[in-house]
Amino acid sequence: MSPKEQNDGTIGKALQILDLVANSQTPVKFTELLLLSKFPKATLHRFLKALVNQGILNYHKKTQTYTTGIRLVALAHNAWKNSLLAPIAKHHVTKLGSEILETIHLAQMNNGHVIYADKYNPIQPIQMFLKVGKIGPGYCTGVGKAILAFMADKLLKSSILSQSFQKYTNNTITTKKDFYSELKKLRSEGIALDNQEYRNKTICMAAPILLEDKRVIASISITSTTVKHGLNDLFQFKNKLKRTAENISKDLQKWDSPFKHGNSEDIWQG
Repeated sequence: MSPKEQNDGTIGKALQILDLVANSQTPVKFTELLLLSKFPKATLHRFLKALVNQGILNYHKKTQTYTTGIRLVALAHNAWKNSLLAPIAKHHVTKLGSEILETIHLAQMNNGHVIYADKYNPIQPIQMFLKVGKIGPGYCTGVGKAILAFMADKLLKSSILSQSFQKYTNNTITTKKDFYSELKKLRSEGIALDNQEYRNKTICMAAPILLEDKRVIASISITSTTVKHGLNDLFQFKNKLKRTAENISKDLQKWDSPFKHGNSEDIWQG
């Protein structure tokens, strides 16, 4: 626990528990949270009960597990509606996806982890907002690598410390040394690739969204499957992808946004 978290009192502790449940790939048992959180049993039970009572978490009696609640989903949806990036980029995300008939993701990053801000699926263009707000790793996703590759050195170092380098597939980069080499190549090419590094049979090409001063604020990607395309096939969309990223940047800079006036630490570390 960081000194900042220690000073956040009751709310900070409750949010730590919420993070553990929200970031889990599967429903979580009390015993798992007890191990992960390091809180005393009585303290953990009290916070979980409060979060369930408020609709932030769900408790499933049959399996004795916790998952995120509908109130949290509603809050996430409202946060998405009120954020600047997603609504401004929405037209560009939809336009690109409908033109090339591939899935498009728009993402930002917080403390080294990817947060998906928007998604367009040409097969099911009317999207539920449940997918928005999903958190993913930075080191093995196209959108994550596109952001990390263009970060200032100081922020990049701190963000890489947050990476687990867990092996998801046989193609996942699992060492810092190899990852730094990958980022160097990405900077020169201006795009990032995910060659089945996070999910088998899923491939991706991503581009950073840069401001005029070259600060990276987000990324946008084209995602497909190996059933439909080989990785090299995605290069046919490279110019459209980069142009879309540039157009989103131009539209963002027309607004008096925090991206224009804040420093990089404000954007990425919250």
